[in-house]
Amino acid sequence: MYEFRHVTISRSPLGFQRRCLDVPTLTTCLLLFVLLFAPLEPTVGLSQEPASPGTPTPTPNQSERELFWEGDRLSDWTVSEFGSQREVKQLEGGIEIQAGYPLSGIQSTAKEWPRHDYEIEWEFQRVEGNDFPCCLTFPVGDSHCSVVIGGWGGTLVGLSCIEGQDAAHNDTAKHLVFENGKWYRARLRVQGEQIRCWIDDKEVISRDIQGQKLSVRNEVQLSRPLGICSFETTARIRSFRIYRLGSQEK
Repeated sequence: MYEFRHVTISRSPLGFQRRCLDVPTLTTCLLLFVLLFAPLEPTVGLSQEPASPGTPTPTPNQSERELFWEGDRLSDWTVSEFGSQREVKQLEGGIEIQAGYPLSGIQSTAKEWPRHDYEIEWEFQRVEGNDFPCCLTFPVGDSHCSVVIGGWGGTLVGLSCIEGQDAAHNDTAKHLVFENGKWYRARLRVQGEQIRCWIDDKEVISRDIQGQKLSVRNEVQLSRPLGICSFETTARIRSFRIYRLGSQEK
């Protein structure tokens, strides 16, 4: 999938033909020919190499973070009883969530959670399937929210829900390409009045939530307060960490 940047010249074949007829000069047609057949930039420049297990996403002011919880073992989680879930198993260095019909997932066994000024880092992989390998539900103050990665046919990224609008219908929605069998690094930050998310060190969400009503879709209520699920997709999770943030972290 490619992202078409803001240009004044149509890059569709029909657009190319129409513009050449409108300005029948050799120079213009040659320029259009170059633009039409020039390589397009991928939707997002995610890393082409698999992430190494245990390697944290680089962040500023690393000393300002304090490790709060690790979730690399199956014993750190319970299987979410969606009624459609399938087997969840321990792998070397991570956890595999087998495809549910539609949902399968896990919920943290921890009893307490930070609700603001914290950061979550993890790595995920879509093993098989064509929908989201990772819908992470997390606490935000007295509410909860989810970040959907690779949903609605495999490409949607966004927060769900803001003012009752899920990730496909609010202004955080964007479409990125995720390859099956490839590891991606993700980082989510809840700090002040903002939620931010990075994938392979590229910021994909930055949303002011001041005065906004946050919630989760009914289907993933069982993921609260913190859990991960996949939709008709076998997924793997590893290197899951939660950090408290110091007041100077930006």
